[in-house]
Amino acid sequence: MSFPSAAASLDAAPTFESLGVPADVAASLAARAIVAPFPIQTATIPAALAGRDVCGRAPTGAGKTLAFGIPLMQRVRRARPGRPTALVLAPTRELAAQIADELVQLVDHEQTVAAFYGGVGFGAQLKALRRGVDVVVACPGRLADLISQGHVSMGDVSLVVLDEADRMADMGFLPEVRRLLDACAPRRQTLLFSATLDGDVDVIIKRYLNDPVRHEEAGGDSDGPVAEHIFWSVERGWTWWPGWSSALVRPSCSVGRSGAPTAWPASFRHAGSAPQRYTAIAARTSVSARSRTSDRDVPGRSSRPTSPLAASTSTASHAWCTTTPPTTPRTTCTDRVAPVAPALPAP
Repeated sequence: MSFPSAAASLDAAPTFESLGVPADVAASLAARAIVAPFPIQTATIPAALAGRDVCGRAPTGAGKTLAFGIPLMQRVRRARPGRPTALVLAPTRELAAQIADELVQLVDHEQTVAAFYGGVGFGAQLKALRRGVDVVVACPGRLADLISQGHVSMGDVSLVVLDEADRMADMGFLPEVRRLLDACAPRRQTLLFSATLDGDVDVIIKRYLNDPVRHEEAGGDSDGPVAEHIFWSVERGWTWWPGWSSALVRPSCSVGRSGAPTAWPASFRHAGSAPQRYTAIAARTSVSARSRTSDRDVPGRSSRPTSPLAASTSTASHAWCTTTPPTTPRTTCTDRVAPVAPALPAP
């Protein structure tokens, strides 16, 4: 089956109408200054409007809500009291409320949308269910409570959306998500959107989606800047506290008057006030290599015995230190990190 596409020619710019979105919906989007669809919307809206299952990978902020919201509001059926016909699952109450607010702006033909999440009373949510809600936007835990109390049934749900499925997996919601999907109508359309499509999310895709149209946007699995890890090989006699991310200063760097290399826990550069950090760093440059293995010279910390596990470790990973305290001794380093260990004093 072929779907409407904005890529009829290389020069054609995609529009919502070219994707099959009704003209009145496209006009309402244009009134909100939403004119050009994002890549995830261009790739998934035509298939979703045609009734196909869809799984899309894209980062937060890529336009996933409209990617499933437009087809959802075009295809949803009217519901009876306590028996919704469409379900959107989200991992947090903030996201559920945000999705519900967006869907309300896409409402057509007097459709109803309501959000259901914990942390608030049941009263308003029960009233909405008794009136009848076409689209339920819910967090898994609260929806499961409502079902167990007999306030709502999923038997008429023929359109399901899983938004940020990877976050629901990380938060331990997938067992509940599976129970909710099993409670929905067996013949249904399922749309899944996530920052990743592997691991537990892939299990959901294989079990609950039927021959889905798949779109993976480049960079969809990136949660932030790339961190560079540098591994320094140290002699067995050295001791490092587990959980310390220490910073090694190369022998060619100037450290105080001695020129000796120094190891600093990274927590010195992030915890406490600036004067406390600078004091701790300055103190660290004057202690011996043996004393660097304990906390007794750290302000506000008590001495602890050396960990046998740490003492037997022959390699450790350390972050490069660029912090320069505005006190003496002063640390300056302009050399690049080399994949060899600096000549450290014997313990």
